[in-house]
Amino acid sequence: MLSYSVGTSQNLPKVPSPGHAVSQRKNCVHSHYRLCSRTARSLARDPVRARAQRLNRPHVAAMGTKNYNGGKKPRTVTEIKKILTADIKTRQYLVTGELSEEIYAKRCRISDPTGVIWGVQLYKIIIARLFDPQRSSVKLKKISVTGPSIIEASWTKEGFLQLPWNPYLTPQEGKTLYTINEDGLICDHKQIWTNMTALQGIRLALTPIKRPQ
Repeated sequence: MLSYSVGTSQNLPKVPSPGHAVSQRKNCVHSHYRLCSRTARSLARDPVRARAQRLNRPHVAAMGTKNYNGGKKPRTVTEIKKILTADIKTRQYLVTGELSEEIYAKRCRISDPTGVIWGVQLYKIIIARLFDPQRSSVKLKKISVTGPSIIEASWTKEGFLQLPWNPYLTPQEGKTLYTINEDGLICDHKQIWTNMTALQGIRLALTPIKRPQ
């Protein structure tokens, strides 16, 4: 749910009308998404970080025409699949944001049914602020190489969102298509939901729902 990020909402009325409550929630979510975007841009402009990148990494052009591994031989699709498997199963990156940046192009296109963003740094910030990692989880169902430069992973994720009204994301079935460029970096990360529409996902984010016992 890339259109949303996390924070806290101040002064929400104690007993709002349904229409007013939904409006407040939308304003809260959109406000914190803007804050998230500003934070990512601020990090990108940080001179200390920029200097560290110049010292430790080569310049990375748009869409990853250069890679992060210092000009070494690009990773194979099989090697990237192995890293992705660990990122999904162990690091639970779809709800924690803890992914292996070194396998992604700097300007990787990341999309889901709610929108598109560019770059893994912004994605990591959004996911880390959106899901409560202690009460969310991902189950990897299958991951396979489906083409010379395509990896497909199917999964189920569920959990609570870090929003003031504590919404619960019911089990969401989906898959992610990873496209790898000639430098051995993921340049496109496309998430598809198979059991709900974008509108249904947004409604869940805006609706207080108790987790089933």
